[in-house]
Amino acid sequence: MVNVFPIAHHKGSAGEELAAMGAMKAAGAVAFPTDGLPVMNARVMRRAYGVSRASYDLPVIQHCED
Repeated sequence: MVNVFPIAHHKGSAGEELAAMGAMKAAGAVAFPTDGLPVMNARVMRRAYGVSRASYDLPVIQHCED
């Protein structure tokens, strides 16, 4: 038997705005990924890291790509 934990997806695929992190955590999400696409906007990523840590204490899983 294994435990399966849900991770929440970001809003859209443009990486321009944060999704409803609080609602996703309330629904059981244990992390916030960028879903296989890099977020090219540094302000959005900085906000995602800050909000996820300060408000929800959940990690952001970043898809790094050059």
